[in-house]
Amino acid sequence: MQFIHRWFGILISGLIICYAIWLIILNKHALRGMGMVAACLVLVQVTTGIITLVYHVPILAALTHQIGAILILTTFLFIQNIVTNFELLH
Repeated sequence: MQFIHRWFGILISGLIICYAIWLIILNKHALRGMGMVAACLVLVQVTTGIITLVYHVPILAALTHQIGAILILTTFLFIQNIVTNFELLH
């Protein structure tokens, strides 16, 4: 399970970073900001995941890792909302 979690995490992190870079390059104000937020959240998520493993699952690091996942999901729900509303307006 840990092997799958790590490799799937690496894959998803890479995809999110690529998507965040694409949002930043689009140069739309709201999307650029959300792209930066997404990239930063993924970096924090990866860091807390590594810290959780290195220090043998301390509760604070594990909790931060779980909260990070919720924040990433919430960020992408906001991005989807912005994109959907933008497409409906134009």
